[in-house]
Amino acid sequence: MNGIILQEIQPIGKLERILQCATTPAQSKTVESMAAAAKAWAKEQDDFEMVVRAARIYILARRKTTELIEPNIERFHGNQYVGGNNDVTSLEDYGFTWKQWSRRKRELEVTPDDIDSYIDECIEMHTEPTTFGLLRFALQIIGDSTGNEWWTPALYIESVRRVLGGIDLDPASCSEANAVVKATTFFSESDNGLIQPWIGRVFLNPPYSTNKEFAEKMCNEYAAGNSTEAIVLLGAHAIETKWFAPYWDFTLCFTGHRIKFNTPTGPAIAGNIAGSVFVHLGKDSHRFAEEFNKHGFVVRRWPA
Repeated sequence: MNGIILQEIQPIGKLERILQCATTPAQSKTVESMAAAAKAWAKEQDDFEMVVRAARIYILARRKTTELIEPNIERFHGNQYVGGNNDVTSLEDYGFTWKQWSRRKRELEVTPDDIDSYIDECIEMHTEPTTFGLLRFALQIIGDSTGNEWWTPALYIESVRRVLGGIDLDPASCSEANAVVKATTFFSESDNGLIQPWIGRVFLNPPYSTNKEFAEKMCNEYAAGNSTEAIVLLGAHAIETKWFAPYWDFTLCFTGHRIKFNTPTGPAIAGNIAGSVFVHLGKDSHRFAEEFNKHGFVVRRWPA
């Protein structure tokens, strides 16, 4: 068996050149398979250097496959993707589920330089590079580079205002961000919104470093009746956490794109690799659905 595996991974030194020449998804997916086999064999042999080399090629091959497929599935209709040539192509034709494709799209948002930085960190920490680890690394880079200042673009604030009828409070903001939000009251970092009461109609885009604390307080303030209605903007990766669980009881809108947030250092940036979700805490879910349907996919938990 080991002889067969070794024969399959012998071209590992040539895989990068093969990948550079790949012009079809089938070719790049073949490199994915070869790199995965090489990594598995290297782990058996306890060859960490080979594990890293194979993992890097595997990550780059997945990226190349996604790049080659993406132009053919530009628009989404129902459960199918329609390409620019008007031919209907489903993800199943490429062997992907929607969840798998969504994961690959997030990986595609990670720059080649950041991939190299991730690989360097894995070498330094003597850990195996994985696609999951890559996404976590990229999210950390975003947090470090932009801090907590991810300001919501006006396009979405206008929708929030139409649903709520106005914004009484933004509990995690600053004067620059509030120039767009136009909340009657906002709490800055020095005000510490976590120790303040949240009264009325609330819009919350919590700081990256304290998502959990702000999200939990939002639920508590709404349950206590202090906040009469609210819309919360969170990273879609949060749905896997325990603290997000209460939000499934409300109506959600998963954006069908990556929001280009504004930051203190410049206009909209395209660093959001995890997608976003708006959550409406309120009774008029139909109004929220009608307004936010244009921003993505509105969902609600099916009654038990």
